[in-house]
Amino acid sequence: MNKIKDILEGSTILIAGMVNNENNYDKIKLIIQYNFDLLVNSKQIVIILNKSDEISIEEFNNVFKLFKTSFPLKCIVLRDHINRGHQIGYVDLDKSGVFFIKNNIDCEYIIKLSIDIITDDTFLNTALIPSDFYFIPSACINDIYSNYDRMIIDNNKTIDYTDSQPHYQTNMYIIKNKFDDIYESTDEIQRCYDSWISKGYKNVSQNEVLAAEHSLVKFTVKHKINRQSLIIDLNFKNYIDFIKKYNIGDSTLKNIYIKSIGVMHWHSKYSPTIELI
Repeated sequence: MNKIKDILEGSTILIAGMVNNENNYDKIKLIIQYNFDLLVNSKQIVIILNKSDEISIEEFNNVFKLFKTSFPLKCIVLRDHINRGHQIGYVDLDKSGVFFIKNNIDCEYIIKLSIDIITDDTFLNTALIPSDFYFIPSACINDIYSNYDRMIIDNNKTIDYTDSQPHYQTNMYIIKNKFDDIYESTDEIQRCYDSWISKGYKNVSQNEVLAAEHSLVKFTVKHKINRQSLIIDLNFKNYIDFIKKYNIGDSTLKNIYIKSIGVMHWHSKYSPTIELI
């Protein structure tokens, strides 16, 4: 059975996200160090970023230069000039990155990381059951209370699923490089954007019109994609019991280190981290 480290030389790492006061040059420099073994052993690295208003063009360009100088022979940088928000803009970045890789790079897998994801050796040694799509389950306290038993069943389904509880984390997943598009259709994402504008634009949360985690599930359902959770069996039960115990309402698990797979969403550099055993 392959491990993640075994597929790296045939995989492209896609790093997507927003440069802002939290995810600034200094923090991204540390993230590169944490992820260095993953990045340096991959076939190619594609970076696609946008920025918040408080970040200067100079700092933004320096982040791109940081990646290019750290991995001079394998790094391609792309810029998103629009930044349509924390849900829709997030989906835009992934869509653009996946499309670019599918049509320009000959590789077997795309390993997608958000700009604030860090990994360690445990991640590299995570076993991969043959599949077209690998995901980290996305679950929050409300989902667990209403769907606990269903989650236990659905998380193990690899085919013949019509929807899914849990949904998928969108900040880290692995997908076969054979799809031109990801998430729901571009027309549907545009409809969500138009709806957000009509509801009040920046005065309204984009969560009212789109949940990226559910949109990613709809993509795999539509295309009948063979999938595999990276957290299964007892590890998954421990995973959702941990969320329940600590009453975690944010399914992205900010600053929580998932020990079983060696991944952490390092959302806030000044906040403490918690280990999920």
